[in-house]
Amino acid sequence: GGHGLHHTLNTHSRKFLGILNGIDTDAWDPATDTLIRFQYTADDLQGKAGNKDALRKYLGLSSADASMPM
Repeated sequence: GGHGLHHTLNTHSRKFLGILNGIDTDAWDPATDTLIRFQYTADDLQGKAGNKDALRKYLGLSSADASMPM
């Protein structure tokens, strides 16, 4: 998967750091995030819908069709 750069990437692997899927799951965890109105987990997504509704109200957006993406 190195597109011809496998040797170079392997040689310098200690120089590269990354976060899986581009996010820090400790910092961006909706189960513990105090900056969102409702906490939620993958097992209980009820809070996610509540946050969407709260954000719509805060921004003055219509909630006529709550199934529509933000």
